Amino acid sequence: MSDNQLILLCLIEVMEMTSMSKTTIYVLPGFPKPVKIHGVGAKSQSGSRWVKAEIENWVESLIQLRDAGL
Repeated sequence: MSDNQLILLCLIEVMEMTSMSKTTIYVLPGFPKPVKIHGVGAKSQSGSRWVKAEIENWVESLIQLRDAGL
């Protein structure tokens, strides 16, 4: 497992990385699913996070499809 697979991104980072809206990120078929984070304590941050490597792999697959003429 590379270090990149251990990085979790928040929604805003995914939106910036992909130029997609919140709704598109959640409903687009084939887009990587988020990991649910359940915080504990007053300063915890609950919510969804995405694995950076999965987002990068998804983008790479789009590039491969484009280059294959599909």
